[in-house]
Amino acid sequence: SIIKNPLILSVILSIIFLAMNIQLPAPVQVLASQMTDATGPLALVALGAALATHSLKKENYSLDAILLAILKVIALPLFVYCTTKYLYDLTDFTVTIAVIMAALPVAVNVFVMASRYQSYEKEISIAMLISVPLGFLVISSMLFLFT
Repeated sequence: SIIKNPLILSVILSIIFLAMNIQLPAPVQVLASQMTDATGPLALVALGAALATHSLKKENYSLDAILLAILKVIALPLFVYCTTKYLYDLTDFTVTIAVIMAALPVAVNVFVMASRYQSYEKEISIAMLISVPLGFLVISSMLFLFT
């Protein structure tokens, strides 16, 4: 059922469309642009609902949620740096962009997937909450180091 998920299907279809250089008709492109603009606010509403239903008390900060936030904001950028710098030998500018993108907080789409399958919702919402200030510190530090 994960393959049938709209988030996964959209990525697969976009890769196919880009590879085959297929353009969407103008009316579909306008609709897709409007839906893209509405996605962020709607996802934040879903996250707000989750945070309202899951208490943010100290006992809800599980080790899983904390590790997920640390892995996403600290370990993933280190992995991306090592692979883009040494394995793929990309330019410094490209490495910087990739590392900063990797350091972004846990995304709302992860929460949407957890909600869809009713699994790990509390941990994901707490991880998102932890990863935002952590990501702010890490990204600020990276911008200082890379510039």
